Order: sequence, then C-alpha cells, then structure tokens
Amino acid sequence: MKKIALYDRNLLDNDEILKLHSERIESIKEGIANDGNELIGEFYDKCSGHVPLDERPEYSRLYQLCNSGDVDELYIVTISRLSRELRTVAQMCREMHEM
Repeated sequence: MKKIALYDRNLLDNDEILKLHSERIESIKEGIANDGNELIGEFYDKCSGHVPLDERPEYSRLYQLCNSGDVDELYIVTISRLSRELRTVAQMCREMHEM
C-alpha cells in the first residue's frame, strides 16, 4: 500500500469550473482508494499561480511531510493549475523528485 498525498493550487471563482474541479478531486480520491492505497493528506493553496512555492502554506506543509519520508507518491490534481510559471513547476518537480 502506497501513502499518497494530493496537492492543488486554485483560485477559482467560476461555479461551473469549480464543480468540474471538485469532481476531478473526488475521482482521484476514489481511484486511490480503489487501488488499495492510503490518502494521507490533501493540501490546497488558494492563491494566484504567481505566488512562489515558499509562500504557499499548504505546499510548505506538504514539503515537510514529503521530506520526512511519509509520502510515497504525490498526486497533482491539475498540473496546469499548479503555477502560471514553468520555472515554479520545474522547481516543485525537482524538489519532490529529490525526496
């Protein structure tokens, strides 16, 4: 059984998009359970995509959990919502891969 964490950054104000986004999260959580894995945490930052990783409180909590070895896999709800800046996405991938 893998220990899985879920991360997303969003600042959605469109009800239709928010509903679709919520459905995507529920689908991911269902898939984790169906595969016999454990969802050990959900981390959601409500901020602009321009906010650096070190200024996102939920990402910081997730980072500490991953750094301590308590996460086997990290699921990103929607990669396009992670950041508006490719360097931020690359930074996150490097950081998580190193752990």
